[in-house]
Amino acid sequence: MEKIKEFLPFLIPLVIVQFGLLAYTIRHILTHDSYRRGSRGLWLFVSLVGMQFWGPILYFALGKAGGGINAGIIPCNKTFWHAHRGG
Repeated sequence: MEKIKEFLPFLIPLVIVQFGLLAYTIRHILTHDSYRRGSRGLWLFVSLVGMQFWGPILYFALGKAGGGINAGIIPCNKTFWHAHRGG
């Protein structure tokens, strides 16, 4: 029991962040209709079963439509590109 008390200052914020991320992930899954891979049921299952950060992280990296690892890194403005490319 004494060992657990030593780790409580680290564990409490970690648990709060974990449940916050899980709540945000579930809310996002339930409010969106399209997914890059899989279905709503699959991502709810993955998020709930793998709730130690991995489920929500996998959803945002692989399942969220319009998101993922490379989203937003390279902006794509076709008008700007064609105007400055000469075409």
